[in-house]
Amino acid sequence: MRSDNRLVIEALASAGIGFYTSFPTPGGADTITLNSSEVLAYLEDPVGLAASIFGLSVSDYEQWVALDGRAFCGALTAKGRRCRNLVSGRTQLSADMWKERHGELCAIHGGESADEARC
Repeated sequence: MRSDNRLVIEALASAGIGFYTSFPTPGGADTITLNSSEVLAYLEDPVGLAASIFGLSVSDYEQWVALDGRAFCGALTAKGRRCRNLVSGRTQLSADMWKERHGELCAIHGGESADEARC
């Protein structure tokens, strides 16, 4: 990071100027307040910063957004391919919930049914 960027960003932050950005999320975007060190990180790697803020690796963040927060079954089919069924329950999951649920089993492979997931 160029030192002049750091100086300018720190001067703006010291003057009380806030920094905000929007990161893609399932269903749209979240507007996030950034501190001066996060602004510098954003300038270097915006996707990496987004992943870090949401507690995901870069590849998981990109997959979470691309799947619109839907968790898919982690079982393998008889042909050795990953099952394409959704895990029962909500869609457009938060990053934490998606990380927990993505790769669980669908109802066909022994996971919860839709009725069980509603409880």
